[in-house]
Amino acid sequence: MYKIAIVSDSHDNIPAIKQALSVIKEASVNYILHAGDFIAPFSISSFVNLGIEWKGVLGNNDGEVNGLLDKSKGAIMDKPQSISLYGKNIFLSHRPEDIPENTDNLNVVIHGHTHRHYIEKRDNVLWINPGELCGYLTGRKSFVILELDNFTLETVYF
Repeated sequence: MYKIAIVSDSHDNIPAIKQALSVIKEASVNYILHAGDFIAPFSISSFVNLGIEWKGVLGNNDGEVNGLLDKSKGAIMDKPQSISLYGKNIFLSHRPEDIPENTDNLNVVIHGHTHRHYIEKRDNVLWINPGELCGYLTGRKSFVILELDNFTLETVYF
């Protein structure tokens, strides 16, 4: 069973990041995907030191881009990308408008930016916005755990 945690819009909220990563570690997650808006390099230390593989993309509010790219040791990508993970094709983007029109070869599309949680199926592709990890706009912190073997989903609110 391959579990991935999907997070976005952490916006330097260190207590929220630490709390979410504690839940993620307890849930035996294999991999973490972050859909952008980390903000500053200091905010990714918990991801880098967690001991769980992860990837992320830059968001529109990420200010110290070179610092984020350097500190992440290659885990943060500078643009939206399609990645293969445990036999599934996943497109990871911050902004929904950066997702390609043709998603036929994808299993999952992930984005953030709007801070609004949603999960829906579109033409056999699972679309996920995990909501905001920071909780600043909606007052509700959330992320998603996805089992890639059977596409079982759990939204974690905290």
